[in-house]
Amino acid sequence: MELTDNLVSYYSLSGNALDSTSTNDGTNNSVTIDSSNGKIGDGGGFNGSSSYINVANNILGNTRTNFTISMWVRPTSATVDMTFVSDRNTSNYFYKYKVGRVRSTAGSGPNKVQFVMFNGSDVNLFSTSNLSIDTYTFLVVTHEISGSSSNLKIYMNGSLDSSSTVSNVWSGVTRPTAIGRWTGPSSDSYTAGSIDEVGFWDRALSADEVSELYNGGNGLSYPFIPYNPAVARRRLML
Repeated sequence: MELTDNLVSYYSLSGNALDSTSTNDGTNNSVTIDSSNGKIGDGGGFNGSSSYINVANNILGNTRTNFTISMWVRPTSATVDMTFVSDRNTSNYFYKYKVGRVRSTAGSGPNKVQFVMFNGSDVNLFSTSNLSIDTYTFLVVTHEISGSSSNLKIYMNGSLDSSSTVSNVWSGVTRPTAIGRWTGPSSDSYTAGSIDEVGFWDRALSADEVSELYNGGNGLSYPFIPYNPAVARRRLML
């Protein structure tokens, strides 16, 4: 398969919060989009208290099916919990999904990636590795249905970091998708730092595809064509 197969929405954050592949355009709320925040070209700078990108549509309509979310993240604080991407129920705050960073995890240590879903109670998958501060990390989470179970995976910098199998997760009425924020019943969780190249697929990417997106640490932006210096030189000579 091609990396563009089953790609639902993609936010390169190149000067704006528009969807590169569809019409799920985001609304910029106090996010600084410029090259100083980018992994590839421009990226989004989030202030940790009020900035986020709101997408009116819930991008992954039914999370009881397979999906993938990818992004480059660069947190700038080690002292606060953060949310990178989220979607939740409008009234009861159940997680449809949330991907973020926790500053402390019981039994797992600080600065772990957190992938949360819901199946009657919160289903948490934490990374084994710590998430670096002030350094970009390529983060991918996948959800894949297998019979009556759901397989959750976290990839960091192109390699599988952690995985878990749980009973099928909940999928219900949702509010808009948010990049850089989760809205809770009494308080909100934001990102302090930078986010770039956020992608949503309605299939679970394979380990090889995740590695291809990581591209040796250089990353790929939609439409996922690796830079080839030899080809570039030939084009300049034409």
